[in-house]
Amino acid sequence: MTLLAAVLLSVACKLVPGHLRAQYEAEWSAECEAIAMSDGVWSSLRYAGRLVLGAPRTGYVLRTNNRPVFFDVLLMSVTLAVPAMFFVAHSAITGQLLVAFAYSWLCIGLLVVASSAWSAESGLFGGKISASGLIMVLIASVVITSLNLLTDTHNPALDGPIRVLPGSVAAQIGVLLVMLSAWLGPQRVEVARLGLSLMTLGLVIWAAIGVLNTVLVETWGERIFHGVSVPSALAVASGCWLIRREGPALITPKPSQEVVLVS
Repeated sequence: MTLLAAVLLSVACKLVPGHLRAQYEAEWSAECEAIAMSDGVWSSLRYAGRLVLGAPRTGYVLRTNNRPVFFDVLLMSVTLAVPAMFFVAHSAITGQLLVAFAYSWLCIGLLVVASSAWSAESGLFGGKISASGLIMVLIASVVITSLNLLTDTHNPALDGPIRVLPGSVAAQIGVLLVMLSAWLGPQRVEVARLGLSLMTLGLVIWAAIGVLNTVLVETWGERIFHGVSVPSALAVASGCWLIRREGPALITPKPSQEVVLVS
C-alpha cells in the first residue's frame, strides 16, 4: 500500500465514530493491501479514494443506525425556538433588550441541544456539547422567569389571566435532572427518566394554560401570543415521554460493533 493510499485511509477513518475507528482502520487497511497485491497500486488508490468519498455517509449511518425508536422526536426541541424567536422580536420591538437577549440565548441553547442530544459514545445528553446546550437553556429559562416575576417586563404569553409559572418550574427542574443524570453512574437511568417526566409534565401544563389563556383573553393579538407556544410544547412533551419510555436503550446505549463497508 502506497503512502498516498495510507493517507486517504487515515482521512476516511477520521470521519467514522471514535469507538469504531480502530476496527474500521484495520478492516480498510487489510482490504487495501489485498487489492494492491492482487490488482495493483492504482486499484488500491481508487479503493482508498472511494472510502474517503463514502466515509461521511458511513459515519452518518454508524451514528444513527442504533438510535432507538422515537429518538428523532427529541430533535423537535428545536421547534421551541420558533416561539422563542417570536418573543425575541416582541421584546426587541418593545425595548426590552435584556429580555430579548435572554430569549436569544434560549434559542441558541435549544439549537445546540437539538443538534447534539445523543451519541452512541455518551448516550443521552452525555456529551460536552449537549450538556452545554442544556445549561444554556436552563440559565435562559430561569432568567426569563425571574425577569417576569421581579421586574417590570411585559410579555403577553407570560402575563395572561393564568400564569404559566408552574409549567416553567417543572420543566426547568426536569432539564436540571436530565443534565445531571449523565454524571450519576448507576442512577443515571432513573434520574434521567424522572427529569424527562418532569419536562413532559411542565410542557403539558404550559400548553394547557396556553390554551386556556387563548380562550380567556379578548384580543386576537393576545391569543397569538398565548397560542404560539402550544404546538411546540406538546410536540416536545410527547417526544420526552416517548424517550422516557425507551429507558436504558436510549439513555445509556451500547455502541454498535457492526462494520459498514463502503466500496
